[in-house]
Parts: sequence; C-alpha cells; structure tokens
Amino acid sequence: MEKSGRYIWKQVYERLYESGNPPPRCPEDINLAQYTRFLYHKRCMVCDTRIGHHTSWMMRLRACHHCLTNTALFSTYRYTSEGLLSIRSKKSSFVWKSELEEIKEGRGPSANERYKLRAVRMEGTREFDEWEERCADSQSADLERRRTERKDAIMKKLEEIGWKESYIRDLNCGSMPFGLPGFGISKKLTKKDWEAIEFEIVHRLSDLEHQNLPRLKQRRLQTRWRLFETKFNEWNQNQTSPEWSFRPRLADISILEPFRTVIFCSSDRDEIHYDFKMEDIDRVAKEWMASRDSYIFSLLPQDLQDLYQGYKPSLPPLAIFRFCGLLHGTIDLICASRENALSYPLSLELDPQDRDIYKTLIKLASSSPPLCPWNWNWHNRDFIFDIKAYRITIDILEFLGMDPYTTTVAETALFKQTQFRCFMCKNPWLPLNSFELMIEHDLLCHDNPEDEQMLPVSERWITAVDTIASDFQIWSNEWQKTEYHSIFLE
Repeated sequence: MEKSGRYIWKQVYERLYESGNPPPRCPEDINLAQYTRFLYHKRCMVCDTRIGHHTSWMMRLRACHHCLTNTALFSTYRYTSEGLLSIRSKKSSFVWKSELEEIKEGRGPSANERYKLRAVRMEGTREFDEWEERCADSQSADLERRRTERKDAIMKKLEEIGWKESYIRDLNCGSMPFGLPGFGISKKLTKKDWEAIEFEIVHRLSDLEHQNLPRLKQRRLQTRWRLFETKFNEWNQNQTSPEWSFRPRLADISILEPFRTVIFCSSDRDEIHYDFKMEDIDRVAKEWMASRDSYIFSLLPQDLQDLYQGYKPSLPPLAIFRFCGLLHGTIDLICASRENALSYPLSLELDPQDRDIYKTLIKLASSSPPLCPWNWNWHNRDFIFDIKAYRITIDILEFLGMDPYTTTVAETALFKQTQFRCFMCKNPWLPLNSFELMIEHDLLCHDNPEDEQMLPVSERWITAVDTIASDFQIWSNEWQKTEYHSIFLE
C-alpha cells in the first residue's frame, strides 16, 4: 500500500475509533485495507460470492457455510490443543486443512510456535465479539425501523380506502392480523409494491370483518352502555327530589336523543368516544318526567284536573289517585313499575329499529343484573283513572279520619300497625293490617254500589281493638249459623 493510501486509511480509522461504535484496533499482521474487508465486506473472503456469516478473529477470516463444509480448504476438528487457528459455525469448528496435514506429517512450525501464534491472534477477540454484537443490534434496529416505515405507509394507504388501524385491531382482538401481504419487509413501499398487494390485503381484511364484526359491535355496545350507566348512576345519587319512584330509570332515557344515537346507532367502523355529560342527562330526565306527568294528569277526571290545576303537570302522590290498566295502583306504584313493552300487543306497532333496541336492552340487562331493561312506555299500557278505587279510597280515608284530598300514600302507611275487620264478609276473623289491603278487599268483595245490603264503610269496618271484647260473641253468632252447631244440639 502506498504511503498516501496508508495515510487516508489511517485518518478514516482514527475517526472510527472515536465513533459511538468503535471497532477493535487493527492487528499488526494485516493492513487497513485487508482489515476493512474483514470487518465491513459481508461477502465470503474465500468464494467472494455468498454472504460470509461466520467470522474468526484469530484467522482474520469471514467465510460462508458452503466454503467451510464443501471445499478442500477446511477440515472439521474437535480439539485445538495443537494450537491450530479455528473458525466456528453453529455446530462445528473448522481449521485450515493444510495446517492439520502439516501436524500429522510432522512438518511446519513447532507446537510452541503454533501456541504463541494462536495466543497473539486471540488478543482482541472479546473486543471484536462485542463490536459484532453491537453491529448486529444496530442492524436489527435499522431493519425494524424500515419495516415500521413500510408498515406505516401501508396503513396510510389502507386508511385512505376506509380501513383504520384502530378498527382493524378491534376486529382482531387488539393486534394486527398475522401474515398480511407486504408487511414485515424492510424495504420502502413503492407504488408498484402497493398495487401488487392491495387486493389481497383488502380481501383478507374483509373476511376478518365478516367473521368478527358482530362480536365487535356487541363489545362496543357494552362499553358505551357501561359508560352511560356509570354517569346516570352518578346523576341519580345526586338527586334529592322527586322521590326515587318518580325518577326515570336508565332504560327510560337511554332510548331518547342524544343518547339513543350514541349508544344504539353508532357506526360499525368508527368508534365514538362520547363523553356523556351530566347536564344532558339532567335535561333529558326532566323533559321525560314532565312528559310523563302531563300524561298522568290528562287521565284525571275534569273535576280533579280543575282541583289540582296548580300542581300541573306534576301531581302530588295522593292516595286517591288510582289508575288501572295492565297493572293498577297508586300514582307512585305505576310510576315505579317497569314491564317489557315487547310483551304487549301494541308493541307490534313499533318500528323495526325500536323493536331491535328493546331486544338489545334485554340482552344488556342479562349481562348486568339487577338492571331493569324496560322503559316506562305508557303508550302501550292503556292506563285509565280507576273511579271505583278512587271512591272507595275516599270512603276509607274519611272512615280513618283523614282528608282524602290531601293525604299522601306515605301517610297511609301509618295504619300498618292497626288491624281492621270487615263484618260483611263470611270470615270476620281475617284481620287486614294495611290501608291498601282494605281497598283491595272492597274492590274484590264489595264493588257493587247497587247492593242494597251494602253497609257504609263506617259500619262495615271496625278495628281489632274495638272487637276484643266482642270476639267471643262474634264467634258464638257465627257458630250458631253453621251445620256443625245444629248437629251438636241434636
């Protein structure tokens, strides 16, 4: 090598030795040009055609597996006790065949000379191995970077035709599908490359969507429902009025806008990360209660509407407000009760989308009991004001000494500790300890106002305290009316 060439090589390596990944110092037995070929020229130094994957610092050699195993230059050798220079593959060690024959024939350098040469050549082996490992890591990182750039380029192309990465991952349980064409290659994506793989990728993704879209839609629906349920429960806990019976349930307002579209009608491809706002829930809930109250107020007879006009549309929970239909009871009872609207004949009038939403609510409820999945669909109930129960309630409240037009349902609960008996019934021993049971009793047993034998409420009902002294007389009178009493006298 000429002096100028040596100077250039030396300047280059001085900069390399100060770099972030410096190679070992060049051994004295080879020049910098030979050293460069050994370090950086990846082809086999024997055949100069294949990639030389196997290196040996002591031999200053880079060789391919074919040359090591299929040429006359190398021999496999298990032991290196004779001081032979060696190169390793994955499973075997190889030495120069010529040196091995010299030892067998007793020619060449002595054993001591060979050991000394091997010891000199071994100096720097650890530094070379560490440098090779750093180079391999750097190359691996570079290849990974190129693969990532290619993958990002492919995903950008897919997004342009409607396939977002987030949607693909959702279809495939959070990860990208394995083995998609064009992925995993450390080469820049060209227009020609994309044209070659586009059809196959879209076909594979369409098959994946067909298989997993129902599961994805259900999972997304459950996620949106849980978010809405959490926010609604927070709103419900912050309410002090009206009472719980008169508030809407989760299912009541989930089918109203804007929640209906977000929860049940979201796009299959684009997941909407919707933040359910407390003010929206409060506004929709109040609108729902106002609509419900207006409907209930419209059921009252005109005289009661005139009497309670000042409360419109929200009626007080008075005991005289009685309604009947598919269920009957007081105003708080019918407001609190929820039943499946799909079980009623009028549900046939629902449009298909509403019917699908009701079915979805039932499925959601089955996964998170004890949620009631049905809304208070008053249009399907045919409620009417119960005139009979209304009149009976007035009579009983007056019998109990209470004002029928101001007494609430909660105030009637005070009579749970008192027992009452009806003397018009065949079994006067049956005590009733509930205001509601007294009304139910009169509706079932004494609901005919034209009955001439009907006694006024004040004469028909008596408290158990008033009957203690006359219990024996009652029993005696009843006993005398029975056939058993006649048989006993005979």
